[in-house]
Formats: sequence, structure tokens, C-alpha cells
Amino acid sequence: MAEFGQQFYEEDEAEQILRLAASFASPSGAMSRERLLATAAELGITPEAVEMAERQLAGQKSDAAERKEFDTAQRHEFYGHLVSYVLVNIFLVMINLVTDARFFWAIWVILAWGLFLAFHSVETFFRGSESYREEFEKWQTKRRRREARELEPHTVEENSDFVIDKYVHKRLDRGRDVSKLEAIRYLREKTNLDLREAKEAVDLYCVRNPGLLD
Repeated sequence: MAEFGQQFYEEDEAEQILRLAASFASPSGAMSRERLLATAAELGITPEAVEMAERQLAGQKSDAAERKEFDTAQRHEFYGHLVSYVLVNIFLVMINLVTDARFFWAIWVILAWGLFLAFHSVETFFRGSESYREEFEKWQTKRRRREARELEPHTVEENSDFVIDKYVHKRLDRGRDVSKLEAIRYLREKTNLDLREAKEAVDLYCVRNPGLLD
């Protein structure tokens, strides 16, 4: 102990020493929350600050897990797209060479489709790009909707029926006709359902309420 004496450490050095000391004290590398709070208190860190840090860490882990899942799905889709691009264009080149070797028309398909493939690669592999961010946000939105439907299918259904009922009676009270297409449009305006989901909701409403919608 004497060899270290009175010594000062940089912040990162102190953090590394504390981590190593914690690993020596707990060989498994695990630390209970009670011990974490006690250690934080000794360092002058409030329980509220610890809780905020826990929430931030949980959010970072959740985001990292979602990004990993998104990246896997995107790459699977991209490689499927790439295989289709290669196979179809090989087939077109063969047809081009067999039928009319004077004009290489297949090049236009190769270039046009290749441009879309390039955009797809940006959305898949370039995390810092705006395209990647937009696609990730769309994926997250669809995931949230799917999870909400799985957790509360009856609630979504009941809410859709309530909105459609409101549309139907509002039109009928004014002496106007009602239609499925208008009901679908109205439902999409009032909820976050996409076209397919809104159509399915209106179809189910028609089954439960025959004669109200054409």
C-alpha cells in the first residue's frame, strides 16, 4: 500500500480502478442493485441519478437490440433483391444476345434496376445516412403497431368500430349516403392504421353490422 502513497488519478483511471476492484470483490462480475446504490451513495451520487442512468442504459440496450434486428431483416431483404437482380438480368442479357445482338437493350434494365439496388444498399448498410434513419423509423413504427395489436387486439378492434360508427351515424344524421371506401378513408384519417388494416377493420364492421355500409 505504501508504494502508492498520496496519489491522484484522472477520472478515466479512477473509473477503471473501481471497475477492477468491483470485479475482484465479485468474481462473477455481477452486482446487486442495493450494492450499486450503496456504492453510488459513497461517491455522492443520488438514487435519482442512478435511476436516470439505468433508464438511459436500458434505452440504449433496447435501441441496440432493435437496430440489430432491423439490420438482419434489411440485409436479408437486400441480398434477396441482389440475387433477383443478378438472375433476372442474366436472363435478359441472354435473350438480348439471342434475339437481337445489334442493340444491347438489356443495359437499360441493368442500369435502371441497378440504381434502385444502390439506393437499397444505402438504406441497408450506411447507418449514418438519412435513408437508413428513415427506414429504421418506419420499421420501428410498424413494429410498435404490430406489438400493440398482439397485446391488445380487442382494444384496436373496438376503437376501429367506434370510429366507423361515428362516421356512419354522422353521415346518416345529415341525410347523406355512406360507403365502404369513404369509411376506410375516414378511419385512416382518425387513426394510425394503414390502408390494408383500415380495409380489414371496415370489412369486419360490415360483417358485424350488415346493411349499414354499401
